[in-house]
Amino acid sequence: MLNQDIVKQISKTTQNSGVYRFIGENSEILYIGKAKNLRKRLLSYTKTSNLSNRIKRMTFLARKVEIDQTNSDLEAILLEHNLIKKFHPKFNILLKDDKSFASIAIDKKHQFGAITKYRGVKNSNYYIFGPFACASDVNRTIDILRKSFLLRNCSDEEFSRRKKPCLEYQIKRCSAPCVNFISQKNYQESIKDTVDFLSGKSSMIQANLAKEMNKLSFNEEFEKAALIRDKIKSLSSIQANQDINLSDVKNTDFIIFVKKELFCCIYISFYRNGNNFGSKPYFFDSPEDKDSSNFLSEFIGQFYQQNSPPSLIITNIIIDENKLMEEFLSTISDEKVNIRNPKLGYKLKLLESHEKIAQKLLDEKISQNLSDKKNLLELKEKFKLSKIPQRIEVYDNSHTSTQNAVGAMIVFGFDGFLKNQYRKFNIKFDNQEINNYKNLEIGKNRDDTAMLSEVLARRFKNYQSDIKSDKFLKEENNTKIPDLIIIDGGIPQLSAVEKIFNKLEIKIDFICMAKGEDRNAGNEKYFKINREIIEIKKGSTLAFFMQRLRDEAHRFAITSHRLVRTKNTIKSALDEINGIGSKRKKALLNYFGSVEKIKSASIQDLQRVDGISLKVATKIFQQFSNK
Repeated sequence: MLNQDIVKQISKTTQNSGVYRFIGENSEILYIGKAKNLRKRLLSYTKTSNLSNRIKRMTFLARKVEIDQTNSDLEAILLEHNLIKKFHPKFNILLKDDKSFASIAIDKKHQFGAITKYRGVKNSNYYIFGPFACASDVNRTIDILRKSFLLRNCSDEEFSRRKKPCLEYQIKRCSAPCVNFISQKNYQESIKDTVDFLSGKSSMIQANLAKEMNKLSFNEEFEKAALIRDKIKSLSSIQANQDINLSDVKNTDFIIFVKKELFCCIYISFYRNGNNFGSKPYFFDSPEDKDSSNFLSEFIGQFYQQNSPPSLIITNIIIDENKLMEEFLSTISDEKVNIRNPKLGYKLKLLESHEKIAQKLLDEKISQNLSDKKNLLELKEKFKLSKIPQRIEVYDNSHTSTQNAVGAMIVFGFDGFLKNQYRKFNIKFDNQEINNYKNLEIGKNRDDTAMLSEVLARRFKNYQSDIKSDKFLKEENNTKIPDLIIIDGGIPQLSAVEKIFNKLEIKIDFICMAKGEDRNAGNEKYFKINREIIEIKKGSTLAFFMQRLRDEAHRFAITSHRLVRTKNTIKSALDEINGIGSKRKKALLNYFGSVEKIKSASIQDLQRVDGISLKVATKIFQQFSNK
């Protein structure tokens, strides 16, 4: 219920359009909304009988309301979505993964433009093709296009400094425009062919390549003809990967909303120039305080803050304030955007097809959630937990004889694995800040228990303050504090966790999960303080669930360790060379941009880096060429 100060403030609020913000303690923005009539909308929050539990909690936490009056409804919706994007209020409906989708970009301005992966809104300096639902599809497509049209992918800075073709030229993925191995005219023709291919003129490009191949074969230039043949095969593989090809579906996103029980799914499918660039589902708890139309409208507004709107959006339901949303999207796109709900024709059939897919995905998600909740209930009973865990954190370490040690934390909740909340910890052992904190004295033995102790000490150093701030976050299933911690390990790890938690006065249930005999999956043993060894029946759903948690933590730990190891390997190799200090090491990495390019660089290229003499360049070259 709103406090009386806020109610008095609302009674004096303007009746014009604008944006309002409910503010909680410590100036935290709780909720952002827009309204055609600010006073009328804000007064609706005083009628608690009409509010959902979520909004009731928000009004209970609110300490004041701030408003921004606008000159129009369009200005209000623009301001609302910009503020939501900036502040991410926890009571607004938010995208859990607000990362923009990847596209393919080709530089228009540069005379020898590069082809690269691109994220974000439209940019007039580039030809942009996408978005692709899967980033790996972008990488694969760029790789094939570079093999076919030999476009560069290096930075402009590297391009301007190069005097000798790099490895990309040697492996036939670039025409080496940096050293004038191709004329500007011919390179621009390659760009045109690439743009035409991505613009839907693939058949014409392939037909031209086939003519060129036949001509070369007739002239008995069989090697060159074979190269053209390989290009045709590569380009065909891009088309073969598309799910559907509809020449009349040019620049369109299909957005489907389906709802069942307490959940809903928004399913987006991208079509560009007759090709399907993939689809992605988003799952939410069913909006208790909003109808489907309003919910989808809010989602669309947020989604296209991160991604460029197409010229046509097709939805399966009519969205709230359709015309205003079209105006909003057209403004951020600088092009006319239409939102349509077809009633007949091939677009309706395509829409219905996507609706069936969305419904199937939602059914599978609900089934998985029910299975997960059943497992969580069994987990509570098996280990005699105080409550059904809503947030589980699983910890694992990865290292090579204690070198490049990394601690990994993964998170599991009612929505499955929460990958945006994973954390990795580069273990230092001699971390004085941690060792001095409550006299923890971690890292003396440099073993697995020391690694685990450091990770947990760093993770829960602010436990007491987090507990206080978590009072209402828990109700939003967005808590910082786990209900259960699972450790990959046995009795030594159990003792280490107990010691750390006693020192830090942490009261969280935790168990250790030790591998079974011969490290066989299904034979794991579980340890909990003041309990005998616990076993779970092999082959049971709970056993598989626990293995799934452990395997995901192990995967994340191994992946993180390999990245650190690769990075440190190049540093170690450079450290072994006399005359290479931190300044030169940094200069090399800044110039070449990656470890692999330093390894493949020639002596002449190495000399172009500031501070790298012929003598030092030779030493580096010999270090990586094993000469």
